[in-house]
Formats: sequence, structure tokens, C-alpha cells
Amino acid sequence: LSQRFVQHFGYEYNYLTNDVDNNKKIGPLPPFLNTVLDKIKQKNIIPYLPDQLTINKYKPGAGIPEHVDTHSVFEDGLLSLSLQSSVIMEMRHPDGKHMPILLNRRSLLVLTDEARYIWSHSIAPRKNDYIDNVLVPRDTRISLTFRKIRNEVDCSCKFFKRTWQCDSWLKRHDATRVEQKFVYDVYDALYPYFELKYYSPWEHIATLLKSLPHGSTLCDVGCGNGRYFDVNPSLNVYALDASSPIARIAKGRYPRTQVLAANVLNLPWRSNTFDFILCVCVIHHLQTEEHRLRAMQELFRITKQGGKLLVYVWAMDQGKRQFKQKGNFLPWDTKTKYQKLKINKTKANRPLLETYSRFYHVFTEHDLMDLVNRSGPVVIKDRGYNRSCWWVLLEKNKV
Repeated sequence: LSQRFVQHFGYEYNYLTNDVDNNKKIGPLPPFLNTVLDKIKQKNIIPYLPDQLTINKYKPGAGIPEHVDTHSVFEDGLLSLSLQSSVIMEMRHPDGKHMPILLNRRSLLVLTDEARYIWSHSIAPRKNDYIDNVLVPRDTRISLTFRKIRNEVDCSCKFFKRTWQCDSWLKRHDATRVEQKFVYDVYDALYPYFELKYYSPWEHIATLLKSLPHGSTLCDVGCGNGRYFDVNPSLNVYALDASSPIARIAKGRYPRTQVLAANVLNLPWRSNTFDFILCVCVIHHLQTEEHRLRAMQELFRITKQGGKLLVYVWAMDQGKRQFKQKGNFLPWDTKTKYQKLKINKTKANRPLLETYSRFYHVFTEHDLMDLVNRSGPVVIKDRGYNRSCWWVLLEKNKV
């Protein structure tokens, strides 16, 4: 929101919770828009009159993170009127289809049905757009987005069986089932990629591991194919991954390392066991605050008193990629990924045209610090931002 001015009418939209409080009306829509509302009604563009309006003023270079408007908050039919400057909007389907749309100044964008509930939309943060093969500089743009607040608690869209973006559907399914379907099952299906793909160790993590004393015990929780196992040969390494096929890949590459298939919510080791815990890009795959807190508590439990713990999670603001909401389902196109590694259908043992979706809960720095502070008796030794992630280095207090 730092690159745009926002004004709400009717009801205020909360960008942190992606929700609207139906009981807190902040006034009617501005009278100067009556002509626009009359045309919407006359042309029967949507079957009801909007009662919520968000006006955004975008500076040149400002964008909109990729998102689907919350299902349970608004009715079907989102209208956006563009003024002063044209811009390219990117529409994306979960199966990987991509469709850029030109929003001309004084044009009205209407999102209904699949475009409303399934396709995500975004505007890239740049100062120019290619329009009809001509590089056109952006000017200050004003958008008026009209919506109708839902009176029912839950979304009743017909797409809940076809899309994971329906928040009402997610609420009706416990977090364990969602994580199983959109995290664990996905990684199990994608193991051929991790079998052939070489991931080099991140420099920041490698430096920390090399600094550990000779003979220290390291536990890599969410080890993937084992990229950190041999960074410091003097360490005694133990590891696990939630995906059994990927854990077998790591074990095959490093036979002397104890690698288990297990879940971070129930770690299979005794309390106060390890000198150093490494947990990179794991906790952001957990859907609920309860599961994320439980995972952190489990990591602290197996850390020795005086031992250290390094945690990485995806950041909400990643520079070129900015997320509008905390919970996201991101597509993984097997055809594109496998072709880059020359994985054919036989090696993959499955069709290459399938697109999987993985769940990510992205973090602000404050989110991560809040989670840490509620997890156990620790000292924050260091923290920062690296590789589109927030990270924190912790030390477990001695009792």
C-alpha cells in the first residue's frame, strides 16, 4: 500500500485480514457516482447494486499483488473502473493459463463467475507497458472498485470443489486435510524433480553451519534432497522430510545420514537432543496459526538448552513478487519444470501436463517475531531477510 492512496466507502476493507466487518458501515457511496451506479443497474451488468467502493490512486510504477478477492466477503461480480491511465492486468488460472488484459482509461472491468472465483488478477509493478507492440509509459491511475457485501456467513459459489481459493471451503476442512492435499501429496508427486535437481546451499546458511564446533549434532527439519548434509563434514547430521519419496532421495545420496520421513508437528526425537536445528522453508506450508505454533514448539523441544535454531519462512513482500494475502495456493507446472531438467514421462511416472498447487502462508517480519515470542524461552541472536525469506537465529535459554 506504500505506492498508492486508498479510500473506502460503504464498508472498510481490512487488507491484513482480507475481510470486511458487516456491522461497521462507514457511510453511503459518494453521490457523484450515482450516474455510474444508474448505468450499472440499467445495463444489468450485475444483478444488484454495489454497496462497497474502494478508490485507489496508483503512482507510475505501482502494482497490485496477485490475488483472488475473498470468496465469503463479496458477492459474485466485481467491477473496476479505470481513470486517467491505461494499464495491463495479468489474469492467471490455477492450471497455469495466463491472459494479459488491457484496461483502457475510462473502461469498466467486470469479473464474474470463473473470473471472479478462480482466476487471480494482478498488475506488475513497472513504469511502462507494451500496448500494441509499443512501449507506453504509465501515468497516475485511479481505479474505482465496486463490490457487494455478502450477507451470508459462507460463500455458496459453485467452484468450491474445483478451487482451493474458496475460504469457506477451507474452513469446512480441517488444516490437516488441507496440508495433506496441498503440501504433502504435492511433494510426494514431485519427487522426480527433487531427485534430479541440484540445489546449492544458501551462503548464509552454509556459513553458519561451517562455524559450528566439531562434532556438533545438527538436525535438518525439512531436509529436501539433503543439500546441507555435507556443508560441514565434522557435524553429526540427522534429518527428516514430510515426503517419504524425497526422504528416500536424501538417504540415497547420503547413506550415513539418518533420514526419516516424519511431520514437523510431531518430531520423532527426545527433548533437548540437538546442538543446532535447521528449518528452512517448512513452517510457511502450515495452514493454521495453531499448527505453526506447534511446529515452533516442537523445534524448541528437541533443541538442547543453549543450542541454536535457524528458521526461514517466505516473506509477504519479496520485492518483485508481493502477496496481498497471507494464505496462498501457488501453481507448480510439471511440464515446464520437468522439461528444464529433461525429465520425460517415463522418469516422472506420471503425466507431465498436470499443474499442482502448494499452500504457502507468507510472513511479515512482525508475524515471525510474534510466532517466536509465543513459542518458548528463547533469545533472538540475529534476524534478517535473505532469498525472499525472513529468517531468525534463536538460542534456547538454559534453565
